[in-house]
Amino acid sequence: MCTVKMILFPKPVKPVILNLIRSLSLLLSGAAITHGGIVHRYSFDGEGTAAMDSVGGKDGVLHGGAKLSGTGILGLDGVNDFVELPMGVLGPYGSLTIEAWTTWTGPSSSNWQNLFHFSENDSKYLYLTPRTGTGSKHIRFGISSGGSEKRLDGLDQLSGDGETLNHIVLTYDGSIGVMALYIDGILNKSAGTTVDLKLIQPVNNWIGKSIYSWAPNYKGQVTEFRIHDTALTTAKVGTSFSFGPDELPGPRIKSFRTEQPVVRSGTNVLLAYECEDPSATLTLEPGGIQLAPGNGSTEVTVNTTTQYTLRAKNEDGARTLALEVVVDDRPEIQSFTVVPETVSDGQSVTLSWDVEFSEIIRIDNGVPAISGGKGSVIIVPTKNTRYTLTALNATGQNTAYVRVSVRGNNEVIINEVHHDPDSPSALTEYLELYNHGLAPIDLSGWYFSSGLTYVFPEGSVLGEGSYLILAQNSDHFETKFGQKPFGVFAGRLSNDGERILLRDAVGNKVDEVDYKSEFPWPVSPSGRGPSMELLNPSLDNNLAGSWRASSALTPGKKNSIYTENAPPQIRHVRHTPTQPRDHEHPVISAKVTDSDLVHSVQLSYQVVEPGQYISAYKAKSLSEIFNKPNDPHSPSPSFEDTANWITIQMTPDTEAGEGIYSTALPPQLNRTIVRYRIKATDREGASVQVPYVDDPSLNFAYYVYNGVPDYVASQRSVHPDGTGRSHPSSILTSLPVYHLITGNNEYTQCIGYSSSDRIPKGNRDSRSAFHWYGSFVYEGVVYDHIKYRLRQANDRYSNIAGKRSMRFRFNRGNLFQHRDINGNKFPYKVRTINTGKMFDNKDVGNFGITETMNSLLWNMTEVPAPHTWWFHYRVVKSQQEQSDQYHGDFQGLYLVFENYDPTFLKTHKLPDGNLYKLKDGVFNGNNLKRHQGSNSVTDDSDFQNIRANLRPERTDDWLNAHVNYDKAYRYHTVNEAIRHFDVQPRDSHSKNRAWFFAPSTANPLGRLWTLPWDSDASWGPNWGAGIDYSHNAAIVGNGGKPDFVRDYRNFIREFRDLLWTDEVIDPMIDRLADKIRDFVPADRDRWKDAPVDAGRQDFGTMEFKVQDMKNFAFNGWSGNGGPSIPTGGRAKHLDNLALDNAIPDMPTISYSGPADVPLDAIFLKSTAFRDPQGVSTFGAIQWRIAEILPVAIPSLIKKGKPKLEWYADWDSGPLNLFSDTIRVPARSLQAGRKYRARVRHQDITGRWSHWSAPIEIIPGQPASLSTLQQGLAISEIYYQPVAATAVEQAAGYTTDDFEFIEFKNVDSKVLDLSDVRLTKGVDYDFIADTQLLPGAIILVVANQEAFEFRYGTNHPIAGVFKGNLADGGENLKLSIGAGISIHEINYDNKPPWPVESGHSLVLAPLRAGAIHANPVSWKSSAAVGGTPGADEFIEVVTEQVRVTEFMAVNRTVLADQSGAFPDWIELQNSSATTIDLSGWALTDDVKIASLWKFPDGTSLPAGARLIVFASDRKSVV
Repeated sequence: MCTVKMILFPKPVKPVILNLIRSLSLLLSGAAITHGGIVHRYSFDGEGTAAMDSVGGKDGVLHGGAKLSGTGILGLDGVNDFVELPMGVLGPYGSLTIEAWTTWTGPSSSNWQNLFHFSENDSKYLYLTPRTGTGSKHIRFGISSGGSEKRLDGLDQLSGDGETLNHIVLTYDGSIGVMALYIDGILNKSAGTTVDLKLIQPVNNWIGKSIYSWAPNYKGQVTEFRIHDTALTTAKVGTSFSFGPDELPGPRIKSFRTEQPVVRSGTNVLLAYECEDPSATLTLEPGGIQLAPGNGSTEVTVNTTTQYTLRAKNEDGARTLALEVVVDDRPEIQSFTVVPETVSDGQSVTLSWDVEFSEIIRIDNGVPAISGGKGSVIIVPTKNTRYTLTALNATGQNTAYVRVSVRGNNEVIINEVHHDPDSPSALTEYLELYNHGLAPIDLSGWYFSSGLTYVFPEGSVLGEGSYLILAQNSDHFETKFGQKPFGVFAGRLSNDGERILLRDAVGNKVDEVDYKSEFPWPVSPSGRGPSMELLNPSLDNNLAGSWRASSALTPGKKNSIYTENAPPQIRHVRHTPTQPRDHEHPVISAKVTDSDLVHSVQLSYQVVEPGQYISAYKAKSLSEIFNKPNDPHSPSPSFEDTANWITIQMTPDTEAGEGIYSTALPPQLNRTIVRYRIKATDREGASVQVPYVDDPSLNFAYYVYNGVPDYVASQRSVHPDGTGRSHPSSILTSLPVYHLITGNNEYTQCIGYSSSDRIPKGNRDSRSAFHWYGSFVYEGVVYDHIKYRLRQANDRYSNIAGKRSMRFRFNRGNLFQHRDINGNKFPYKVRTINTGKMFDNKDVGNFGITETMNSLLWNMTEVPAPHTWWFHYRVVKSQQEQSDQYHGDFQGLYLVFENYDPTFLKTHKLPDGNLYKLKDGVFNGNNLKRHQGSNSVTDDSDFQNIRANLRPERTDDWLNAHVNYDKAYRYHTVNEAIRHFDVQPRDSHSKNRAWFFAPSTANPLGRLWTLPWDSDASWGPNWGAGIDYSHNAAIVGNGGKPDFVRDYRNFIREFRDLLWTDEVIDPMIDRLADKIRDFVPADRDRWKDAPVDAGRQDFGTMEFKVQDMKNFAFNGWSGNGGPSIPTGGRAKHLDNLALDNAIPDMPTISYSGPADVPLDAIFLKSTAFRDPQGVSTFGAIQWRIAEILPVAIPSLIKKGKPKLEWYADWDSGPLNLFSDTIRVPARSLQAGRKYRARVRHQDITGRWSHWSAPIEIIPGQPASLSTLQQGLAISEIYYQPVAATAVEQAAGYTTDDFEFIEFKNVDSKVLDLSDVRLTKGVDYDFIADTQLLPGAIILVVANQEAFEFRYGTNHPIAGVFKGNLADGGENLKLSIGAGISIHEINYDNKPPWPVESGHSLVLAPLRAGAIHANPVSWKSSAAVGGTPGADEFIEVVTEQVRVTEFMAVNRTVLADQSGAFPDWIELQNSSATTIDLSGWALTDDVKIASLWKFPDGTSLPAGARLIVFASDRKSVV
């Protein structure tokens, strides 16, 4: 590659060659080249903290946080910033000139800021200030060599407006004793002086700072700073001003160039030049060659790399321009080619080369040795390969490369994925396949085993180089793209990422893409719009860096972002530690790989100190917020300003692993955000920066934090300790800590304590828009550039200027990982969280306990409701973390509400239906839709149908078809219990709920579930009557519909019996209060009696609210904001709602099993059915049993059942035949735990009685355990079957489908398997009343159809287990009940376990009480494929029992018990103990292993012998 390096001393100068400029100037000084009196020049180019001296080489250092950004401007903040120049910059001069171009920011009233201050001590110095602090306030130059200060006061001060660029020149002529001040090229003032400049030898040479600590630092910008070793004349000063800061005075050199920048040694090179001043003297160095003036050229002979400098001089000064001619004697590669570039498997290619001046030539990747300047070689590549030719000689080497693409016959790849269309109602998802091979592919029978559902029909063919589209919906796809898809898949592609797996017709994996919605995958394809496209079909498409967001959707076409040379892959970006402290050096690392080799990896970082937030977007004015709320925010120039980013190199970290690059960053202040990006470039120049351009996070980041400090109530406190109470960090961190880092002005505007900042209620668009940006931190993770705003309609600003309810919107690709109230991670990350201020619009505080309790009740009753949890909120918007009790980061206690969005459906495991979040006064459902179901209506007809038609006049069938009334009963029961009445069945009050339409086969519009929202006005204060559309239509309107009223009352009774009881509700309220009990005093100290600008509120003690809720629930209540509740509380109210004199009598339950309550013999008994309606009205009986523990807050997002009676461990369901006794299945319970059992009765009209009063039982160990351990054997395990044949594969079966487990009753009595289960390895429950006769065998199999395809249909199969037996071995457990072990086996596929491919494991000897866990108890089956369903006796090789004698022809020697003379065999026990021969066998044919079996109970004492007759009778002597 040829390069020309041209250097021009006058500005601008590229930062990357500043070191070269300095080296050149120093080099040329030895050749008597002068610089017109300039000895030091600082132009503040480059980046970082070094101020380069392009003339004298005395570089300065920036301090106090000042950094250069490559703009040529030095910014000084007036606080800490200054530049330190090295000693000796003034030299031994008797005269000098100091000139600078500067913009003083002031303010204009600021005194004694120093533009520069050079001092030896406090009596020897010289300085310049733009404004004095005495007299008439003027610019001043002062100088002293130890005596009195000599001053030169200008006519006025500098403007200090922050906009005016001034040229300031101070000349000091020691030869005549005159000093002069010039401003903008004009003499401002002069004065005589007697100070000898040579007597001052400064050690502190500062730009922007004084030696005196009381003097403020200079605030402004310095564009140029020069020091001359002479006093410039007035004319020279004027000339310098006219040239400006970017050029030195002197003749301008228009060009200095050559057409031969790189040559071989000994070449004659022509140098051409142009100078604007024809009278200027021109000199060429090296050599001091005088050139013709004006324009011309000269020829030089170049033997080594040489830097040539053209110097032009006239009366204004001198200028230089340099260029470099590089001598390169390395080999020259004229060409290196491959033909053809693309081949199929086994096809050859020809590599050809033409190289000059080389001594050695070689090609890598296995190419045989080559020689000669020209040539070719034929090779057969086996894969996609890059071949590099290297040519070497004594001076070095050169390289060139070519690529060969090897394509097989099966190169079908997933090439484009469009999983999030631009409209939620547009069903235009699609997946594109591409045949990258060299032949057509028959896709018949191919299918997707993960990600989507589709099987290619017979005759499906994908041609060479062709595309194929599978779409979500054919009509929608054709409408949008004007073409029909090849096929339509079932389901939908996940926006959060999933595994897409394509298999051929026999199940072999063809291609796989396991994409995600976050880095290192492209982000915007999960943001409604772009697709995800492969950069090049030859790349590994399961690597994230092989994909990018499309610039245009290209179904069936070449990808929009296709490239021949893909940039490096960057992944595994990390910073360690995750959240560094202010003394730590964080290490940034990333894995960077590229087939073309990585050339460089750079890291750029930005430091955001507390109180100096740098937003990526400009803040909007109030006018823009009110009038243009939906206009996008403009980018903020300060964010991308190179002055705010520092770039350093990352280096390979071999200890961390191959391809890992890392670098350490300096420590930063506590509460600082450090943002960073990584850029990688390969050897061919292709580069990539991460995060990618489509990632709205814009950068990676970490938060420097020393941890939450104690919070001190320095002015007053509600705590008993009183004023000065220090609330310890341990309490403050008992809740999740959320940090918002943002600008002070922006946050103040958002909170709206000032009425002028508040958005009017009628401006719906403005209230719904996110106007403010910040950074969010939780658990050390920085969520950068998030948006925030206030929420709520009626009570957004409330009557209390205190806490606000907020909404935070996180960026796609960096969604928020949150935890529930018990600290468990939610299964899915979320894009939005809503916070609540914990008081309602009647100004009644609730500490969040009411809303959290409501959420628990709805979710416990199977009404999906937003989960809630508390958090500790901190806002970093100022430099100080806590300036006083009320101002600082600490914002106290807040509550989070889960948001209604697609993630809500997944978290609550809802089907894929339409979801609407209702808003008051909004009736266009499309504006309310939060999720579009893949098979739901794509308009809002489901929403409008409910608005228009859900009325009491509708028939029962219509109501049931359009509303899920089971959910409605549950929703309204909780509403009645907590008095959440702020819902009504009319448009004028369409809020505080969501509508979910579950897909239904009976109704294309789906069935409505009403879901709750915004229940702060509950447990006392309330609005309205709590009647919504579904309740009005079936329960209230026109007196209610009898069947609906009956079922509603049934549920209320169950709710009262099992959940709304004082033994459940009261302690649950207490447990919730315990979560925040210690935190609340700190929260109250922050808000009670605070200054207006900090916000203030207080609602008294939490203990009062806790008791208030208990009174409300069970005792009676009166208070602010709602009608009083009579004695009995809401419990009595619910009883009244459920009252029905026609229900059956409440039965009584008792225990009727054995006294020791064995787990497998728990019998319950009910009293007889009694009904006020008369006899013969029995309808059903239902039993339930549930484990109980002390009441705790249930974790509703975790797998597993909360330990509350509401959650049954076993429920019989309605039984239509009355039996007063029932046995509880042992599998439902665990020994030693406490359970409650109840029963209830139903009449023929569908009315249920109350649940009976409970009985409590604690089960003991199962009575049948020892019987099953002795008599039930796992007789055979087939975990590594013979591979599926081609015929079996064609039938759709895989090898794992042929796994089985065999069981045998080796006892003499029938075994009841009703409570037997496989609980580890695979899962299977034997059905109730499964009886296994003595000697009988039973099987459970992986796939019954596959098993019978291979083994036939005459086998005793009990059922199909879940899961697969691990080929590498695993734990297999046979249990009774919930996990009590009958047998447990840790089998393995290596010794001491038997290992024989294709054979099963067989228990041998097969006898009662065999030890299953011992590998010695198992043998390989005699036959390949095992012997399912049949006995198999394995030859036992033992030294203890031996065949000691046999007689093959016994005619007269030994008679058996019948007197006959059959053949016989003698066995001897040579051991010292008795051996049990039960289950052992003898055979003379290995194919019939079970020819003769020893009867159970047969034993052979130590040393004894035993005769076995071959008589076909059970004859043993």
